[in-house]
Formats: sequence, C-alpha cells, structure tokens
Amino acid sequence: KMIRFKKAIISILLLGAVGLAHADWIETISQTGSQVLTQTDWGGPSSTPAVTFTVNQYDPSANGGIPLNSLHISLDGTAVSGPGSVSCIVPDGNGGCNGSLSSTVTLLLSLGATNLAIVHPFTQFNYSGLTPAASPLTIPTDSGTDAIALAYAIDCTGISNCTVESAAFFSPWIGNGTVTVNMSADGTVTTNNTSGSAFGTTPLSASGHYAVSYDYADPNNPVPEPSTLSLLALGLSVIAASRRNVK
Repeated sequence: KMIRFKKAIISILLLGAVGLAHADWIETISQTGSQVLTQTDWGGPSSTPAVTFTVNQYDPSANGGIPLNSLHISLDGTAVSGPGSVSCIVPDGNGGCNGSLSSTVTLLLSLGATNLAIVHPFTQFNYSGLTPAASPLTIPTDSGTDAIALAYAIDCTGISNCTVESAAFFSPWIGNGTVTVNMSADGTVTTNNTSGSAFGTTPLSASGHYAVSYDYADPNNPVPEPSTLSLLALGLSVIAASRRNVK
C-alpha cells in the first residue's frame, strides 16, 4: 500500500511537470511614436503633410525561431479647435445672420495596407442675430481626446477587438527590415447659414501617439496553468501528510 501511495504521489507531480512543459508565456515587443500635427489656416477641407516613422518587423530568427502570434496596433490623439471667429457678411432682412459653425479633425495612421482613423467632431458653435457691426464674433477653444486599439491574429481566442487574418496578412510584418508608418490629420470647418451670409474660420490642430506590438509564444519561458498549480499543491500536501503519519 505504501508503494502504491508513493506511486500516486509521483504521478500527481509528473502531471504537474507535464503542464509546466506545455504552458507558453506570451512575450511582447513594443514600439511607439508620437507627433504634433498642426495647420493654423484650416478654413475649409485641408490636411497636414504625413509624418513618416518606421517600425521594425518581427524577426523570428532573433527570437529563437518562434512564429508571430498576434499583431496589436493602437492610436490615441488629442484634437484642438480655436479660438476662431465668425463674421456676418450679408445680413438677412432683419439685419443679422443666423446659423452655426462645425469643425472636425480626423487623425489617420497608415501602416501599409492597415489603416486606423480617429474622427473627432467639435462642439457646434451657434450664432443668432449676428450683425456686421458686432462681427467678428469669437469662437471659443474646444478640445477632445480619442483612442482606438485593434488586434490581428490567426486565432483571436482571448484577444479583445481582434480580427482573424490569414498568414498572408502578417507577411509584411515579418522579417529583419522595417514597416513604414504614416500619420496625418485632416480638418474641415463648415459655416452653415440659415439666414443671411456669414463666414467662419477656426484653427485646428491634432497630436497623435501610436503603438505597435508583436506577441509571440515563447516555450522557453513556461508558466504554470491553474490546473497545474492545483496538482502540484495536491501532491505536496499529500507528501506532507504522509510524513506526519510516518512520524
């Protein structure tokens, strides 16, 4: 009976060892960059020149030949509008202009065929009974922050905001070279007249920050799974109990 008992203990510990051997640690390689994109004469549809960065590809040969598990890309930005102004050029029959001014900034991140975009609409500015004599009317500053994060994997199990892609999708990201990253901003300012004719303008600016990370499963850094830990704990507790009984 004692021999069988010891064999049971050994079996439990071996099960735990097998679990340790097959659990993988997900490691991450991250790269980030940021840029302020400003164009102060945005009076209508316009855009800033793209700012170019480079991101290193994932190199399996530099990581023990371990294949890429998933690709993660995020973009966050801050957009600012104003201060601007609106002027009544041609008043209506009541001697004034009525309407609103709306503005939007779009922050765009392009990585080859992969694009992420943040669209930020600013608070609409309304004007009523604005006369030429009271022009220009100041449009106050408005700002906001936005963010987007996406992931791509052959198997998206356990990954949020993930899109399943084929192996061909990841080929531009694998190698010992670089991937070109372009960040740009588009802005639009629109004057919407309901009566009379007014014209408004406001400067727009945007700052963006991106992050690219690669996840890969490294079998050289095993992590015990919960079930494995339970088996090991059970085996150790049984050993401790058997020693007490022997004493």
